[in-house]
Amino acid sequence: MVSEKYELTRESSDQVMIPNEAELMARYNGLDKKSTRTLRLLAEEMSCMLPKLLTFGDGSFWIENEGRNYELHLSVKVNTYERRMLERRRKLSSVQNAASSGTVGIKEKIVAAAEWLMYGKDRPLRDKGSAMLGIKGGANSAVWSLLGYKDSIRDKQGFKQESDELEKSIIANLADDVTVGITKTTLEIAVKKNFG
Repeated sequence: MVSEKYELTRESSDQVMIPNEAELMARYNGLDKKSTRTLRLLAEEMSCMLPKLLTFGDGSFWIENEGRNYELHLSVKVNTYERRMLERRRKLSSVQNAASSGTVGIKEKIVAAAEWLMYGKDRPLRDKGSAMLGIKGGANSAVWSLLGYKDSIRDKQGFKQESDELEKSIIANLADDVTVGITKTTLEIAVKKNFG
């Protein structure tokens, strides 16, 4: 089943409907109160990322489920004007700072990974920024995932600090996985949760 699809812009007020849509979808499919609350919280976490993500272009949000497997989707059509591309590339150093800073949470790292995938593709995948974010893959198939990020920090010196960051994160504790990828000019973020 697929929920209603919300078209989003920086100016749209539909963003406030996202948590409500998650709750409606959960109730329609007969999820219990705890599962309904979990799905709503995941939608709220995605909503918190929208102000930054919608600066890249217009987007859409929807929820899909097959049985008790749910996916919350956010798709952003990236504005490809060269001027904006160059501006974003100059800001990649701030992405690296976000990746290495213990003061930011998982939502900020998801946004940083999205920026990296959109505007850092011409830089080596093994450089400092992508390594800190836990981005894996090749030049044309790079992807960030929460599970991959968790694996990547286990071997780091700052494991305790980043582990604490994961423990405090709603999305890291409730979602089974979060993936961030880009195809041509479209950014795709999916939050996955199984209520089995």
